[in-house]
Formats: sequence, structure tokens, C-alpha cells
Amino acid sequence: MNEKSFNKYNELIQNAIKELIKDFCMNPFIFVYEADLQSHLYVKLFKKLKVIDNPVKIYNGIEGRTKLLHTEVHIDRQYFDIAIWDNESDEFHTSEYKSKPVSIAVEIKYDFKTSFRKGNRRGIDDIKKIITYFHGKNNCKGYALWFIAGLKQFEKLQQISADLNKECFIGARRLVNSYLVSAGVEDETGKFETHLWLNGNHYNGRPI
Repeated sequence: MNEKSFNKYNELIQNAIKELIKDFCMNPFIFVYEADLQSHLYVKLFKKLKVIDNPVKIYNGIEGRTKLLHTEVHIDRQYFDIAIWDNESDEFHTSEYKSKPVSIAVEIKYDFKTSFRKGNRRGIDDIKKIITYFHGKNNCKGYALWFIAGLKQFEKLQQISADLNKECFIGARRLVNSYLVSAGVEDETGKFETHLWLNGNHYNGRPI
């Protein structure tokens, strides 16, 4: 994908992620499953992205118009939760319909406090999957989102965010933006606290 197209889609993704984070912080318990968050983000992006102009080869000579946005995108025997196809690469026109190359990938994790397991391992695995795929590619970006509801362990989350951020680079080049969002914890006054870490930086629920 050329730089101009990539920047356009990347900005749309970033704005939709900000909206998702805001929705989660305002009403964390309307999201019960990871798929709820994935679907919520997909719908936001679906409304923002237009259908591509050029037909896509599906199989056996069949062509159809589609969006570049898809979920559960199959890449190298793995899946990205949400991805933007790279329709300007040579591989796009020769690859199978459900194995198109990707320019932007999003991985989403969700935990409730009673199901929070494995520390930072789950988030690191997502980041490494994105890093491995985008290594050596230009005009690409990954987003690793981890939402946690009801967990009151600030120091632990702070450390996890720092650990995740360390994995987001190839050399000096950042390939992944890492988000850790915690909401739905009552403070001493009975109000809900929200905490957001972006690339290891704590924003205390403030907009990013």
C-alpha cells in the first residue's frame, strides 16, 4: 500500500480505536466477551470505510467488490482479529481470496478480573504475531488492544504495559501500538476509575 493510502486508513483505525476506548471506559460491562469489542470496532470501521472500486478475484474466475476491512483474517496459519487488506501489492491480485496480504492489523484481548490470567503473556503473543508478519514490510502498522474490566491492581497493570511496549519494535522502528485499558473499578468515593496506557505511558482515563 502506498504511503498516502496507508496514512488514510491508519488515521481511520486510530480514530475508531479512540472511540472504542471511550465507549469501554463509559460502560465497561456492556462488553462481556472479547467478540463484543471486536464487533463494536468492526462496525465503527465498516461505516467509515468505502467499498473498493476494483473487483477482487474470489475463485474460479468469480469477481466481486468488497471492502478492505475484514475480521478473522487468515495469515500464515494464524488469524488477525481485524485487518485492512493491502490492495496495492502484487500479492493481492494473485493470492487466494481469504489469504490476502495485510497492511494494518488489530489484535484484541479482553479479561474480567476473575479471568485475568498469564500476566503479560497473552498480550506479548499478540504483539509478536504482528511483528513477525510485518517484519521487513513498509507502510504497515499493528495495534494490540487489551481491555480489562474490574481489576484493581494498578502496579501490576503498569508493569504489564511497560513489558508490552518493549516488544513493539524491530530495532528502533515501532511496528505496533500497544493499548492497555482498565475500567469498572470503584475508587474510595464509589466512582468508577479508568486507566489507559498507550505504549507504556499512563493517561489515567484522559482522552488520547
